[in-house]
Amino acid sequence: KGSITITLDEDDGHRNTEGMKQIWISIADTGVGIPDDRQTQIFESFTQADDATTRQYGGSGLGLSICKKLVTMMGGTIGVKSTEKIGSTFWFSIPMEITKKEIEDTRSREKPQIIANENDNRILLVEDNETNIMITSEILLQAGYDVTLARDGAEAISCYCQSPFSIILMDCQMPIMDGWEATQRIRAYEKDNHIKASMIVALTANAMDGDREKCIGAGMDEYLAKPFKKKELLDKLQEISTKA
Repeated sequence: KGSITITLDEDDGHRNTEGMKQIWISIADTGVGIPDDRQTQIFESFTQADDATTRQYGGSGLGLSICKKLVTMMGGTIGVKSTEKIGSTFWFSIPMEITKKEIEDTRSREKPQIIANENDNRILLVEDNETNIMITSEILLQAGYDVTLARDGAEAISCYCQSPFSIILMDCQMPIMDGWEATQRIRAYEKDNHIKASMIVALTANAMDGDREKCIGAGMDEYLAKPFKKKELLDKLQEISTKA
């Protein structure tokens, strides 16, 4: 129970002697809090809010000392506000200059991927791991793709039969029906109904010799080993769209 809130803000009203803006970051938590008489000491080396030998929480008492040294080296300041049994807010501010060129470069990198064929922007993501779903979906949505999710092979077949997709990202190891069997059934459905074959990309944590061949043998076209980088995924999709 409880929460942790991280806040990033730009303090336009404060500039250092070089004229750079101050970036302010805070980390607030709901928790045990820190007594008033200990708040000025916890940034010292080997010091903790609870110095009893039977304290509930471990640690060497170096973390905040290191944070203070790093922030000071960057010309910033660090502090804490805390109330016992309510929680604590640790904050620091550092001078930072962001040039116009850096802003333009960032915006350029965030532009959606160019899709060769507008009909190819529909992707069926077949994945059962919640973290992988969240990360992969976010990458695809930011790149301009329309994402449909299936959490196992059987659900993937159902989605595909209702409305075929030109691109399928297929996890291999899933409950109910794995990706290899789902691919074989999709290929059979395409053949029986004279449907243009979709491009199926295997997404698998298996990167051993023979795994790629197993995926290709099941009817998949491409192969990406997990964990893959954002650029690897988007480059692969761009390559597929260009061939279509």
